[in-house]
Amino acid sequence: MRNKFLFCLVVMSVFLTCALGMKAVNAEGTQKLYIGEKTPNLEMRNLFLEMHPNVEFVDVEIDWAIEDPIERIGGYENFDILHITTDEGIAKLIRYGCIEPLTSLEIISEYETYFPQAKEMLASEGKVIGVPVRMDIRPWMINQRLWDEYQLPSVPITFDEYIDLVELWHCDYASMHRDSVMAGDPGWGGTRMTILLNLIEQYVYEQQQSDSLLGFENDEMYRLMERIETLEEFSYPRPFQGPLLQGRYDSDFWSIDIMQTSKKEEFLPILPPVVMEGSTPRIGGELSLLCLLQQSENKELAMEYLSFVAMNKDQYQPGLSQMLLSLEYSGKSAADFPPEAIELWNSFLPYITFYTDALGGSTYAREFEGITVLANDLRRAWDQQEEFDEFGIDGLLQSLDLKAKKHQDVKH
Repeated sequence: MRNKFLFCLVVMSVFLTCALGMKAVNAEGTQKLYIGEKTPNLEMRNLFLEMHPNVEFVDVEIDWAIEDPIERIGGYENFDILHITTDEGIAKLIRYGCIEPLTSLEIISEYETYFPQAKEMLASEGKVIGVPVRMDIRPWMINQRLWDEYQLPSVPITFDEYIDLVELWHCDYASMHRDSVMAGDPGWGGTRMTILLNLIEQYVYEQQQSDSLLGFENDEMYRLMERIETLEEFSYPRPFQGPLLQGRYDSDFWSIDIMQTSKKEEFLPILPPVVMEGSTPRIGGELSLLCLLQQSENKELAMEYLSFVAMNKDQYQPGLSQMLLSLEYSGKSAADFPPEAIELWNSFLPYITFYTDALGGSTYAREFEGITVLANDLRRAWDQQEEFDEFGIDGLLQSLDLKAKKHQDVKH
């Protein structure tokens, strides 16, 4: 009996020794960090690995075509860090508790330097929810060289003035400058369609509220859409070089072009015109950030990497990311950019706004899905005049409202 007892003790001792040894091996072995990025930032990762050679980054293959952000991150056994933009449903992920607050002192310290709108977007209930790695904004642009050469009037500050300018171009300028157009893009279905899409997007940024669903049926939107419907179509020159006045749907210009104005001397960024009288102009912006997912099984390591990114985020957007997020850093970047570019950027900051999920759970999703999907309906209506006459502007505005309400979720 005694021998049997001793035998059991030996077996248990061996088992515990093996178990402890196995744990030690795991502690000293490779730690995997599962991260979902559209484009893996290898330079940032390699810098981190120099100090953490036992870490292995594992790329999570996300289907970015899935519009619903919660569905997009579901179904993964391991997922620690998500790279997402403010246009791709971050507000909904926060509402449903999918994002883990960040408590790192390094992250919080960097967060305190950001300009107010960025701070508001990167926090929820007083907790930081992401590390920004890039920011872009969508100002409007004019071709300043040709604007001066053609002796065009002042840039529009309201949508009525924008439409007035398009009409004036047709009447007084188009026949003299057949190689130029005022506004519109054939890629968006022509003059009226492009101007309409610019109107809808600016209306969303200008009128959205973070705590309510946006509605489109109002007299001012009806009146402006009625004016757009009566516009003539431009005849676009070949090759098409873009219009003199470029809104979001005329152009691919983003903030990077503002900061490199010395390379694009003929273009000047301007504030978008306001839709509703008395409103403040709004420049649509987009933050790209890394978030810690609540489902992460390796939160301590993930937090360590996010802290590292916060302290070295210029590796994502060299020379720009700190400046674009903080007035404090603008002066430090003066050597990298023309003084007039820095002055212009700082003058734009008060007008920057981010998409706050005003369409009720529908995400911006690659060029504002709520608008671009709708554009197909509008284009058909405008191209087929009989259908448009039957559908009417009332029908278009009701369609916008219905598309918003269709995506409304219970927590909005």
